[in-house]
Amino acid sequence: IRLTDDDLAGVIAGTTDNCDAGFTAAFSQLDFDCSDIDPETTQITVDVLAEDACENDTMCTVNLDVAPALLNYDFACIAELNVTLNDDCQAMVIPSMVLSGDLICLDLFEFDIVVMDENPDNGPIIDGCGRYQYMITEPEADFDAEAPDPIEGFTGAFAEANWGQSEGGDAGDATSISFTATTLTLSTDSDDTCGGESFAEVSYQFGEEGMTSFDYDYQTDDAGFDAFLISFDGTMTPLNISADDNANGSANIQVETGDMLVLRVSEDDGCLSDLNQLTITNFLFTFPEPDVAAFNAALFETCWGFINAEDKTSPELADSLEAPSPLYCDDLDEINVNTLASNVSRCWIQS
Repeated sequence: IRLTDDDLAGVIAGTTDNCDAGFTAAFSQLDFDCSDIDPETTQITVDVLAEDACENDTMCTVNLDVAPALLNYDFACIAELNVTLNDDCQAMVIPSMVLSGDLICLDLFEFDIVVMDENPDNGPIIDGCGRYQYMITEPEADFDAEAPDPIEGFTGAFAEANWGQSEGGDAGDATSISFTATTLTLSTDSDDTCGGESFAEVSYQFGEEGMTSFDYDYQTDDAGFDAFLISFDGTMTPLNISADDNANGSANIQVETGDMLVLRVSEDDGCLSDLNQLTITNFLFTFPEPDVAAFNAALFETCWGFINAEDKTSPELADSLEAPSPLYCDDLDEINVNTLASNVSRCWIQS
């Protein structure tokens, strides 16, 4: 980008002097590249020094809008690339990974990426090993666009099927996870036998940024609940809400693509609690307003490629295995005892 004489004339058009109209103007910079453009405002900043015939001068700062047509870019999809998964067997695809060209301008444009794996709803996130096709598109340059309607309750993208669920405990403990369109309930109920832990946990990974909010009501005799957000890079942040006994309140959480919301109720010893229940209501996800300042690469065409997602983490082996109660081989109909080595007298099932 280079400022022309017409550009300069426009910058100094409003400059006046009380004695003489003859003055000079000096500009801090005339040539720019994409690194000089503020991605939030799509403007470049120029310092202008104006000086009259008597050497009186003044300095001002001017912000200039940059039209997308001025940018020299040429983006194209990479046909195939390899990605190493993290410890959670996931990876996030960003534009700089799958596009070639003048990448110094890349942050000035908006792109949507979808990986065609088992869960394409979470967009750029790869879920597990395999070879997957990806697609990268550019949102329409609609500066009158409005954010999609908020999602209310546990519906649509936040329906029960899209939440991870986990529960467990000792043989006599009861745990429960219950969804309706408006309410999520997590509970545990001890059989008053001390020892062990019972828990009920749900988790949701966000496929895009936004704001989520909900009301919570926690009732208990002697237990606790946890609520935290895990970023895609693994950073865990406890939510700033009260987890005291018999607490209630509201939560408002800004989330980014790949963040995971985790809600968990648990009893550490399972001794005294007959009541341990967390109820979530008025769940709401609000989409951000469209970034009207973002450029649109009008010449960019949707393109595709393939990603080979690889797990390069070695399995962890236990130092020792504790076998369950021994079973005689002839108790297992599917085992032919005659085929076992002579020094084998018992068989175990390792689950």
